[in-house]
Amino acid sequence: MNLRSGSGAIVNVLVNASPISTGGNSVNGALVTFKDVTVIERKNQDLSLAYAKLQKSESEIAKQNSQLKYLASHDPLTSCLNRRSFFEEFQLKYEASATTGQPLMCLMIDIDHFKSVNDTYGHGVGDSVIKGLALLLRQTCGKSDIVGRYGGEEFCMLLDGADESGAAEVAEYLRQEVKAQSSLWLGNDRSLSISIGIAPADLDAGSVNNAVDHADQALYAAKESGRDRAIQWRTDSFARVVTDEVDQTKKTKATKQDGSRVRSSNVHSISIETFVERLEISIDQSKRNQNSVSVICVSVDSLEEQVSGDDPEMHSRILGSVDKGLRSIIQDSEFVSLMPGNESASLVKLDDRRFLIAIGQIEDPTSVSWIMQRLAEQFPVPANTESGGEPIRFSLGASLYPRDGLNSEELIERAVLAQKKALETGGNKAFRMFAADMTDANQDQLLIEKGIRDAIERNEFSLHFQPIVDLVTGEVACAEVLLRSSNAYLQGISIGVVIQVAEKTGLIHELSSYVFKTTFSIINGWKNSGLHLPLISINLSAEQLKSEDVVIDLLDLVEAHQIDAAMIQFEMTETAMVTDIERTSDILRTLQNYGFHIALDDFGTGQSSLSHLLNINPDTIKIDRSFIHSLTTNRTNQLLVSTINELSRKIGAKVVAEGVETQEQLTMLMEIGCPYVQGYWLSRPLPAQVFEDWLLLFSADKSDMTENVVSSASGANPGQENRKYSFFDKGKRGYSNKEHPKAVRIAR
Repeated sequence: MNLRSGSGAIVNVLVNASPISTGGNSVNGALVTFKDVTVIERKNQDLSLAYAKLQKSESEIAKQNSQLKYLASHDPLTSCLNRRSFFEEFQLKYEASATTGQPLMCLMIDIDHFKSVNDTYGHGVGDSVIKGLALLLRQTCGKSDIVGRYGGEEFCMLLDGADESGAAEVAEYLRQEVKAQSSLWLGNDRSLSISIGIAPADLDAGSVNNAVDHADQALYAAKESGRDRAIQWRTDSFARVVTDEVDQTKKTKATKQDGSRVRSSNVHSISIETFVERLEISIDQSKRNQNSVSVICVSVDSLEEQVSGDDPEMHSRILGSVDKGLRSIIQDSEFVSLMPGNESASLVKLDDRRFLIAIGQIEDPTSVSWIMQRLAEQFPVPANTESGGEPIRFSLGASLYPRDGLNSEELIERAVLAQKKALETGGNKAFRMFAADMTDANQDQLLIEKGIRDAIERNEFSLHFQPIVDLVTGEVACAEVLLRSSNAYLQGISIGVVIQVAEKTGLIHELSSYVFKTTFSIINGWKNSGLHLPLISINLSAEQLKSEDVVIDLLDLVEAHQIDAAMIQFEMTETAMVTDIERTSDILRTLQNYGFHIALDDFGTGQSSLSHLLNINPDTIKIDRSFIHSLTTNRTNQLLVSTINELSRKIGAKVVAEGVETQEQLTMLMEIGCPYVQGYWLSRPLPAQVFEDWLLLFSADKSDMTENVVSSASGANPGQENRKYSFFDKGKRGYSNKEHPKAVRIAR
C-alpha cells in the first residue's frame, strides 16, 4: 500500500493480516501489522532504474560500436571495404569455397591515366572520379560479392559464384559504364577508361594473396597491351602469364531478374526507365525478404527565381549542381554507414525540377524520415551568384512499399504527392511521408505542422501558468503549465489541436523536451529567489509514455535541475492512459514511488473504467470543463460532479473542477464541496514573470483580507457549516479589487 505524506513524499507500507480465532470456524478478530518498507521499495526502484539505464547504455554503445566497426572496416572516401577488411572477408569466402566448391573470381580494376585527372582538374575532381567508380562497383555487386579499395585509384572485386565467362561479362559491363558515366564525374565532356585484370580464386591459386597477385598481373598485362580492356590470367607449363582479351563485342543485360548481381549505376546518368526497372527489382527483393523500399522525391522549388528570363544554360547549370550535390550526399561514407543494410541509393532526374531517390532493403520504416532529414540538412543550396539570386529552396516527399504502394508507379506517384504536400506548407527544407488522407482537407494540418517546426526553430513557443486554488484555505495549491505560441501559422489554433498534430508527426518529443527543460529552469529561478511555490503540473502525452526511457529521462531532468520530484505533477488524459493500461499503470506507479504526483485530466470524457481508475491510483482527478460549463442549469451534470467529488474523496484523491468561468459556477462548486478549482474566473494562464508577480500579490491580498465564514448551502456535505474561505465568498468576483486592482488586471 502506498501513502503520500503531508510533504508529498510516498510512503510504502506492507500490510499483513491474520485472523484471531478461539477455535472452530468462528473468527473473533484480526491481527493487522503495518511495516514501513519505503527504504526497501526505493532501493528496489533504484536497482530497476539502474538496470534500465545500463540496458540503455548498452544499446547506445552497441549502436556506436556498429557504426565504428563500419567506419573502421570501410574506406571513408568510397565506402568500399578497406584493404585489410577486404582481405579478411576474401579469406573467409576462399575457405568456404574450398568446402562448397562455389567458384570465386577476382577482379583488379584501375583507372587509366588517373594522374592526368589530378594534374588537369585537381584532387577534388579526382576524388569525385574515385567515388563515382566505387559507387558503380558497389551497385554492380551481388549480395554475396565484395569490393574493396586496394589503394589510390585501384579497386579489387570478388565475384562469389561467377565463373570466367560471368566475370568477363561483369568486367565488360563495368568498362562500358565507366565510359558512359565518367563525363558526369569530371563535370565535362571528357570520358575515362579502366583496365581490368581477372583471375580465378580457386584451389589452384593456392591462397588469397596469390589470387589477388594473379589478377594484378593480368591488370598489368591489360595496361601494357593498350589499356581500356579486360584481361584474364592463365598459365602455361612454364607458369608464365599469358593474356586473353575478353570479347568486347559481347553485351550483357544490366540486371538479373533475381537481383543477385545488379549491374547498373543507380546514381549516375540513368534513364527513368532504368530507374523504374531497378525499383521493381528492389520491390521483388523486399517482397521475398519481407522488408520495405522507399522512394523519395526531391524538388527544387525556387528554380524560376534563380533563373532570370529564358536562360536554359543557367537552368541546366543549377540542376547539374543540385544533381552533383545529391550524389555527393548519397556517396558520403557516414550517410552510407547508416543506410539500411549499407544499401546504396538510386538517383534519377524525374523532370526539369525534381529528382527521385530509391532505397531498398529497409528493415525499419521510421528510418526514412531520418534519411529525409539528413538530406534536408545536407542538401546543396547553390545560389545564382551571377544574378544575385537567393539560395535554392527545396522540399521532399517519400512513399514506402508496401504501405503506400505495391509497384513502382504507385510509389513514385505517392512520393511526388507527398513532396507537393510538403511544398504546400510553404517552407524551405519541408519533408513529408505519404499519408492515405493527403487531400485538400488535410491542408490545415500541414500548415499547423509547419507552424510547429518554425516555432521550435525560431523559439516562438512560451509557457504560461494557470493557478489552481484551494477553496478551503484560499492557497494556490497548484499551477498547470500551458503551452502558447506567437507563430503566425498557429494563431487562432487550439493548443490541443497543436499537440495532436505534434503527436502525429513525431514533433511531440522535441516539443515536450522544450516544455520540461524550460519549466524546470523557471522553477529553479523561482526557488533561488525565495518564492514559495505551489505544485507545478505538466501534461504528459501518450506518445511520451511509449518511450522505454520515459522514467529515466524524467528523473535525469529533475536531478539535473536539482528539483524535488514531489514538486511536480504529471497530467494524463483518460484516453492516453487506457491505450496500454498495464504498461501505463506500471510507469505511473514508478513515477509516484519517486515522489511525482499523478493527475487524471479531463475525467469523465474518456474510456476508462472504475477498475482502471483504481489501478492507476491517481493523486488528483480533474473534472472536465464540459461538465462545469452547464453546471448551474443541468441537473445531471450536478449529480455527476457531486459523484466524482465523492468518489475521489473515498479513494484518497484530490478533485479539481476545470473551466470555472462564472461566479455562479464557483458558488455551486462550493455547495457541492469541490475543494479545488481552476478557470478563467480565477485567473487566465499567465506568462512566467506575470505569474510570479501574481503569486506575490495573491499572498499579500490573502494575508490582508478578513476571513469570511460561508454557511453551508442546501445539500452541502455534513460538517461543512463552518468552512472558512479566506479568499472567496459567494458575493464577490474572486478578487479583492478594492485593495489590489493590479491583481485583477493581471489575472483577467
